[in-house]
Amino acid sequence: MRPILIKYLKRIGYLFFLLIVSLLILEVCFRYQIIAFYQPELKALNTKEELSSTKNNIVVFGDSFTAHPDNYLSYLKRAHPDCNIVNSAISGTGIKQHELLFKERINKFNPKAIIYQFYVGNDFLDIKHPINYNELSFFRNVFWTVSEHLLVLQYLNYRLAFLNKNSQPISVLHESEFSVEKYNHRVKLYFRADAACLTKSVFLNNSNTKEVYRQWKDKFDLLNELTDGQVPIYLLLVPHNAQVSELYCERNVALGASLPSQVVNSTFPLFNQMKKDLKTIKVLNPLATFQELENSDSLYYQNDPHLTTFGQQALGAFLVKNISFENE
Repeated sequence: MRPILIKYLKRIGYLFFLLIVSLLILEVCFRYQIIAFYQPELKALNTKEELSSTKNNIVVFGDSFTAHPDNYLSYLKRAHPDCNIVNSAISGTGIKQHELLFKERINKFNPKAIIYQFYVGNDFLDIKHPINYNELSFFRNVFWTVSEHLLVLQYLNYRLAFLNKNSQPISVLHESEFSVEKYNHRVKLYFRADAACLTKSVFLNNSNTKEVYRQWKDKFDLLNELTDGQVPIYLLLVPHNAQVSELYCERNVALGASLPSQVVNSTFPLFNQMKKDLKTIKVLNPLATFQELENSDSLYYQNDPHLTTFGQQALGAFLVKNISFENE
């Protein structure tokens, strides 16, 4: 082997070694939140007064449904002006990331109640991604596999997403017509990897999904442990749009999903299992309300799985009706 080639191979090996060491250091910092990685989100979603409050705090954990600037919490705030609602949601995260924040946020805000928002569409997929080397690229499968163990990779990917100039403009979400081509890329990616991934989450009819549910529950139980069971906890289930109407269901089939007609049901196995297992938690399921309010396709965006302003309003009204903080 030529000396020049050996020289370059050594350099590549050295750089690779530095990369691995750097990632491991970042992972330790992330796991123990030595650096407040998600502090920018907390500051962006709350005023200084809300973050400095020492009483009547309601802490809310969630993902992009709750992190949206015009979300359902604004309706809850108006209904409970004596409470200080702290929005601790972070887009693109799940229970693995929230678990790292539970202790710090609870100690900081000493909440009188906690709301945890769960999205039926992908909260289990955030724990265990649908690996499929036949349908997805080698890089995608490797990244999903490794990032389940190196959580900081998911964080770095989340930050890099803000630099993506090829992401769909917000105007696409408001297109007057549904389009498979324009629809959210990640949703189609999940269905390509596993057409039945949503069905498995809703019905818990797969051994792997049941194991993922157990892992999710173990992490969620930490909330009760950290509060010694003395703080009321609400688990808010945000339905996938396919659960709301036959129209949404047909659209998801067009996107590549494999869905039984029974998916459009206001009570479903996942909800029933959570109620059974989480006896001290109030599980809130707005699906029946959504099904009653649904007018054609007004609750969710045409080409994105998130709630429209009307959908957020409906969710807010549901919460106001089903939550009372007066005696807590």
